[in-house]
Amino acid sequence: MRPVPVQRAKPTVREDAAPEEVTVVATRRPQLLGDSPSALSVLLPKDIEGREGGLGEAAARVAGFARTNLGPGRDKIMLRGLSDGVFTGRTQSTVGLYLDDTPITYNAPDPDLLLTDMARIEVLKGPQGALYGEGSIAGVVRLVTRKPDLSQTSAMWRASIGLPQTGGLSRRLEGVVNQPLITDRLGVRLVLYDDTVGGYIHDLALNSVASNQSRRSGGRIGLD
Repeated sequence: MRPVPVQRAKPTVREDAAPEEVTVVATRRPQLLGDSPSALSVLLPKDIEGREGGLGEAAARVAGFARTNLGPGRDKIMLRGLSDGVFTGRTQSTVGLYLDDTPITYNAPDPDLLLTDMARIEVLKGPQGALYGEGSIAGVVRLVTRKPDLSQTSAMWRASIGLPQTGGLSRRLEGVVNQPLITDRLGVRLVLYDDTVGGYIHDLALNSVASNQSRRSGGRIGLD
């Protein structure tokens, strides 16, 4: 019995499957992520979109990045296991938290911002005193916001609601408006959000069904 030849299909390479180039600025200069010699991790919007919408989503995806579990607005950030302590005190934090190029903490915990309309999160591990000065002995976390689009007007809004079996109602509203003021030269971008997380603890003393409910609201405006 003669063997039947088997024809194997040649693998095809898709030209549009090239890896996306990510440019980071955590090292104080624009640089491709693959060329950076530092212990640097980058999270894109698709990596941080989730139920929480805060740094907890990022901490779950980056090795060596952790937060304490003290509650919204009270969690301390830790990189590589270094921390000034789990409680807020007078000691300067060992991790620098930046919104673009502005430090937003000193000895305070993570303010638990809702990460709406972010371009990326950059996590730079290890002592960064040469780049960021004091308060960065364990590393730096940079929240990089989206810049205004100078070519076209756009708007986005998103709403979600959570209906738990027991506990309070959860809801979230987010809105983004982008408006060029001078085409290709100057633009403005406005972000607003309001997020309520329904509690689930029934406090008999206070007669409250959702005593641990939390709410965060805010906004920002950017010119470029």
